Amino acid sequence: MTTEEMAVVMGWARATVYSRTRAGRALPPRVSATGTPRYRRVDVEAFKVALAEEAAAAKAAQLAKTRKRPAPAPRAPRAARPPRPTPPPKPLTFEQKLAKQRAGRGLDMDLRIGYMPAAPPGAGEVAAVRGLIARRATGPGEASLLAAMILGDAA
Repeated sequence: MTTEEMAVVMGWARATVYSRTRAGRALPPRVSATGTPRYRRVDVEAFKVALAEEAAAAKAAQLAKTRKRPAPAPRAPRAARPPRPTPPPKPLTFEQKLAKQRAGRGLDMDLRIGYMPAAPPGAGEVAAVRGLIARRATGPGEASLLAAMILGDAA
C-alpha cells in the first residue's frame, strides 16, 4: 500500500502520516524495496486494531481513576447558633419619655392617667412638666388636669 492508501485505511489525512513520521510516533512497519515507503495491508490492519485497543485501555484506565475516588461523605448539618442576647434598653430621661409619649412611639398609654414612669418623678421633673403643659395648654384648668394625667399622684 502507498502512503495515501494507508492513510485512507487508517482514517487519517495524508499529512497526518507525514507528521507522525517526522515526530517519530508509531506507524505500521514500512516495506521499502524502491525507496518509496510502502505498507503491507496485514500490518496496517493489525496496527489499526492495536491503536483501537490502546485507546480503549487508556479510556478504561481514566474511568477507573475517576471511579476509585471515594464519594464524599455527607456533611453533618450545622448546629444552629443560639441567638445573641439583646442588651437591655438604656433608661430614658424624663424629657425623652415625654417626647416619645407626644410622638406616640411605643410607650404604654392609659387614656385615664397617661404615661406611668417606672419611678415617681422628682421635684425638678414635675416643675419641667408643669412648665411644658402651661405653654401648651389653653387655660389654667386644662393645665392642671394635664399635669395630673401625666404625673399621676405627683401632681
